[in-house]
Amino acid sequence: MKSGMPLLAFALLLFAGCTTDYPDPAGPPVPEINSFEECAAAGYPVMESYPRKCSADGQAFTEILSDDECQKAGTEHCYASCRVCPPCPECSSLSCRSAEFCESMGFTEEWSKSIEPV
Repeated sequence: MKSGMPLLAFALLLFAGCTTDYPDPAGPPVPEINSFEECAAAGYPVMESYPRKCSADGQAFTEILSDDECQKAGTEHCYASCRVCPPCPECSSLSCRSAEFCESMGFTEEWSKSIEPV
């Protein structure tokens, strides 16, 4: 009976080693980053600029500002995620607006670039 104990102990240790969940040496999968929000949520550094920027794995992502935030800028300093476009069909002035607003008015990114000062 005593001679079987070391064998039993060895078998139990072997079984425990086979069933233990060891961490993957490669680490957990890294989520794919495609936007400022995903970058910031993943814990990458966020730059104190306006609009804010986040850098992940050699890529920089700029925070997309709302239309109200875009309007705070003048046309000469329109933020990177905003565009210069007419604010409404009846208006002749230009203003800094969100890209979505401009596109809803029919003013594409190409048009916005065509009026930028050189």
